[in-house]
Amino acid sequence: MPQKIRGKTDKSLDMVMRTLAKCEAGHPHAEIEGFRQSSVSIRIRIVDPDFAGVGRTDRHNIVWQVLENYLKKS
Repeated sequence: MPQKIRGKTDKSLDMVMRTLAKCEAGHPHAEIEGFRQSSVSIRIRIVDPDFAGVGRTDRHNIVWQVLENYLKKS
């Protein structure tokens, strides 16, 4: 899965991107872009053909399940 970090990175952004990379086997065509918007905000954009026809809430739930491990460790 192609990943791209825009702008400067830091420890937290790197951790989020590594965590999202774990879903690569299940979503080989996903493209993930991340950037640090501010000192308290990380923005992530995921484009995945597997999300076609999936509602916004369901897409968010899928991504948040992957991120739960990161949030428990921080």
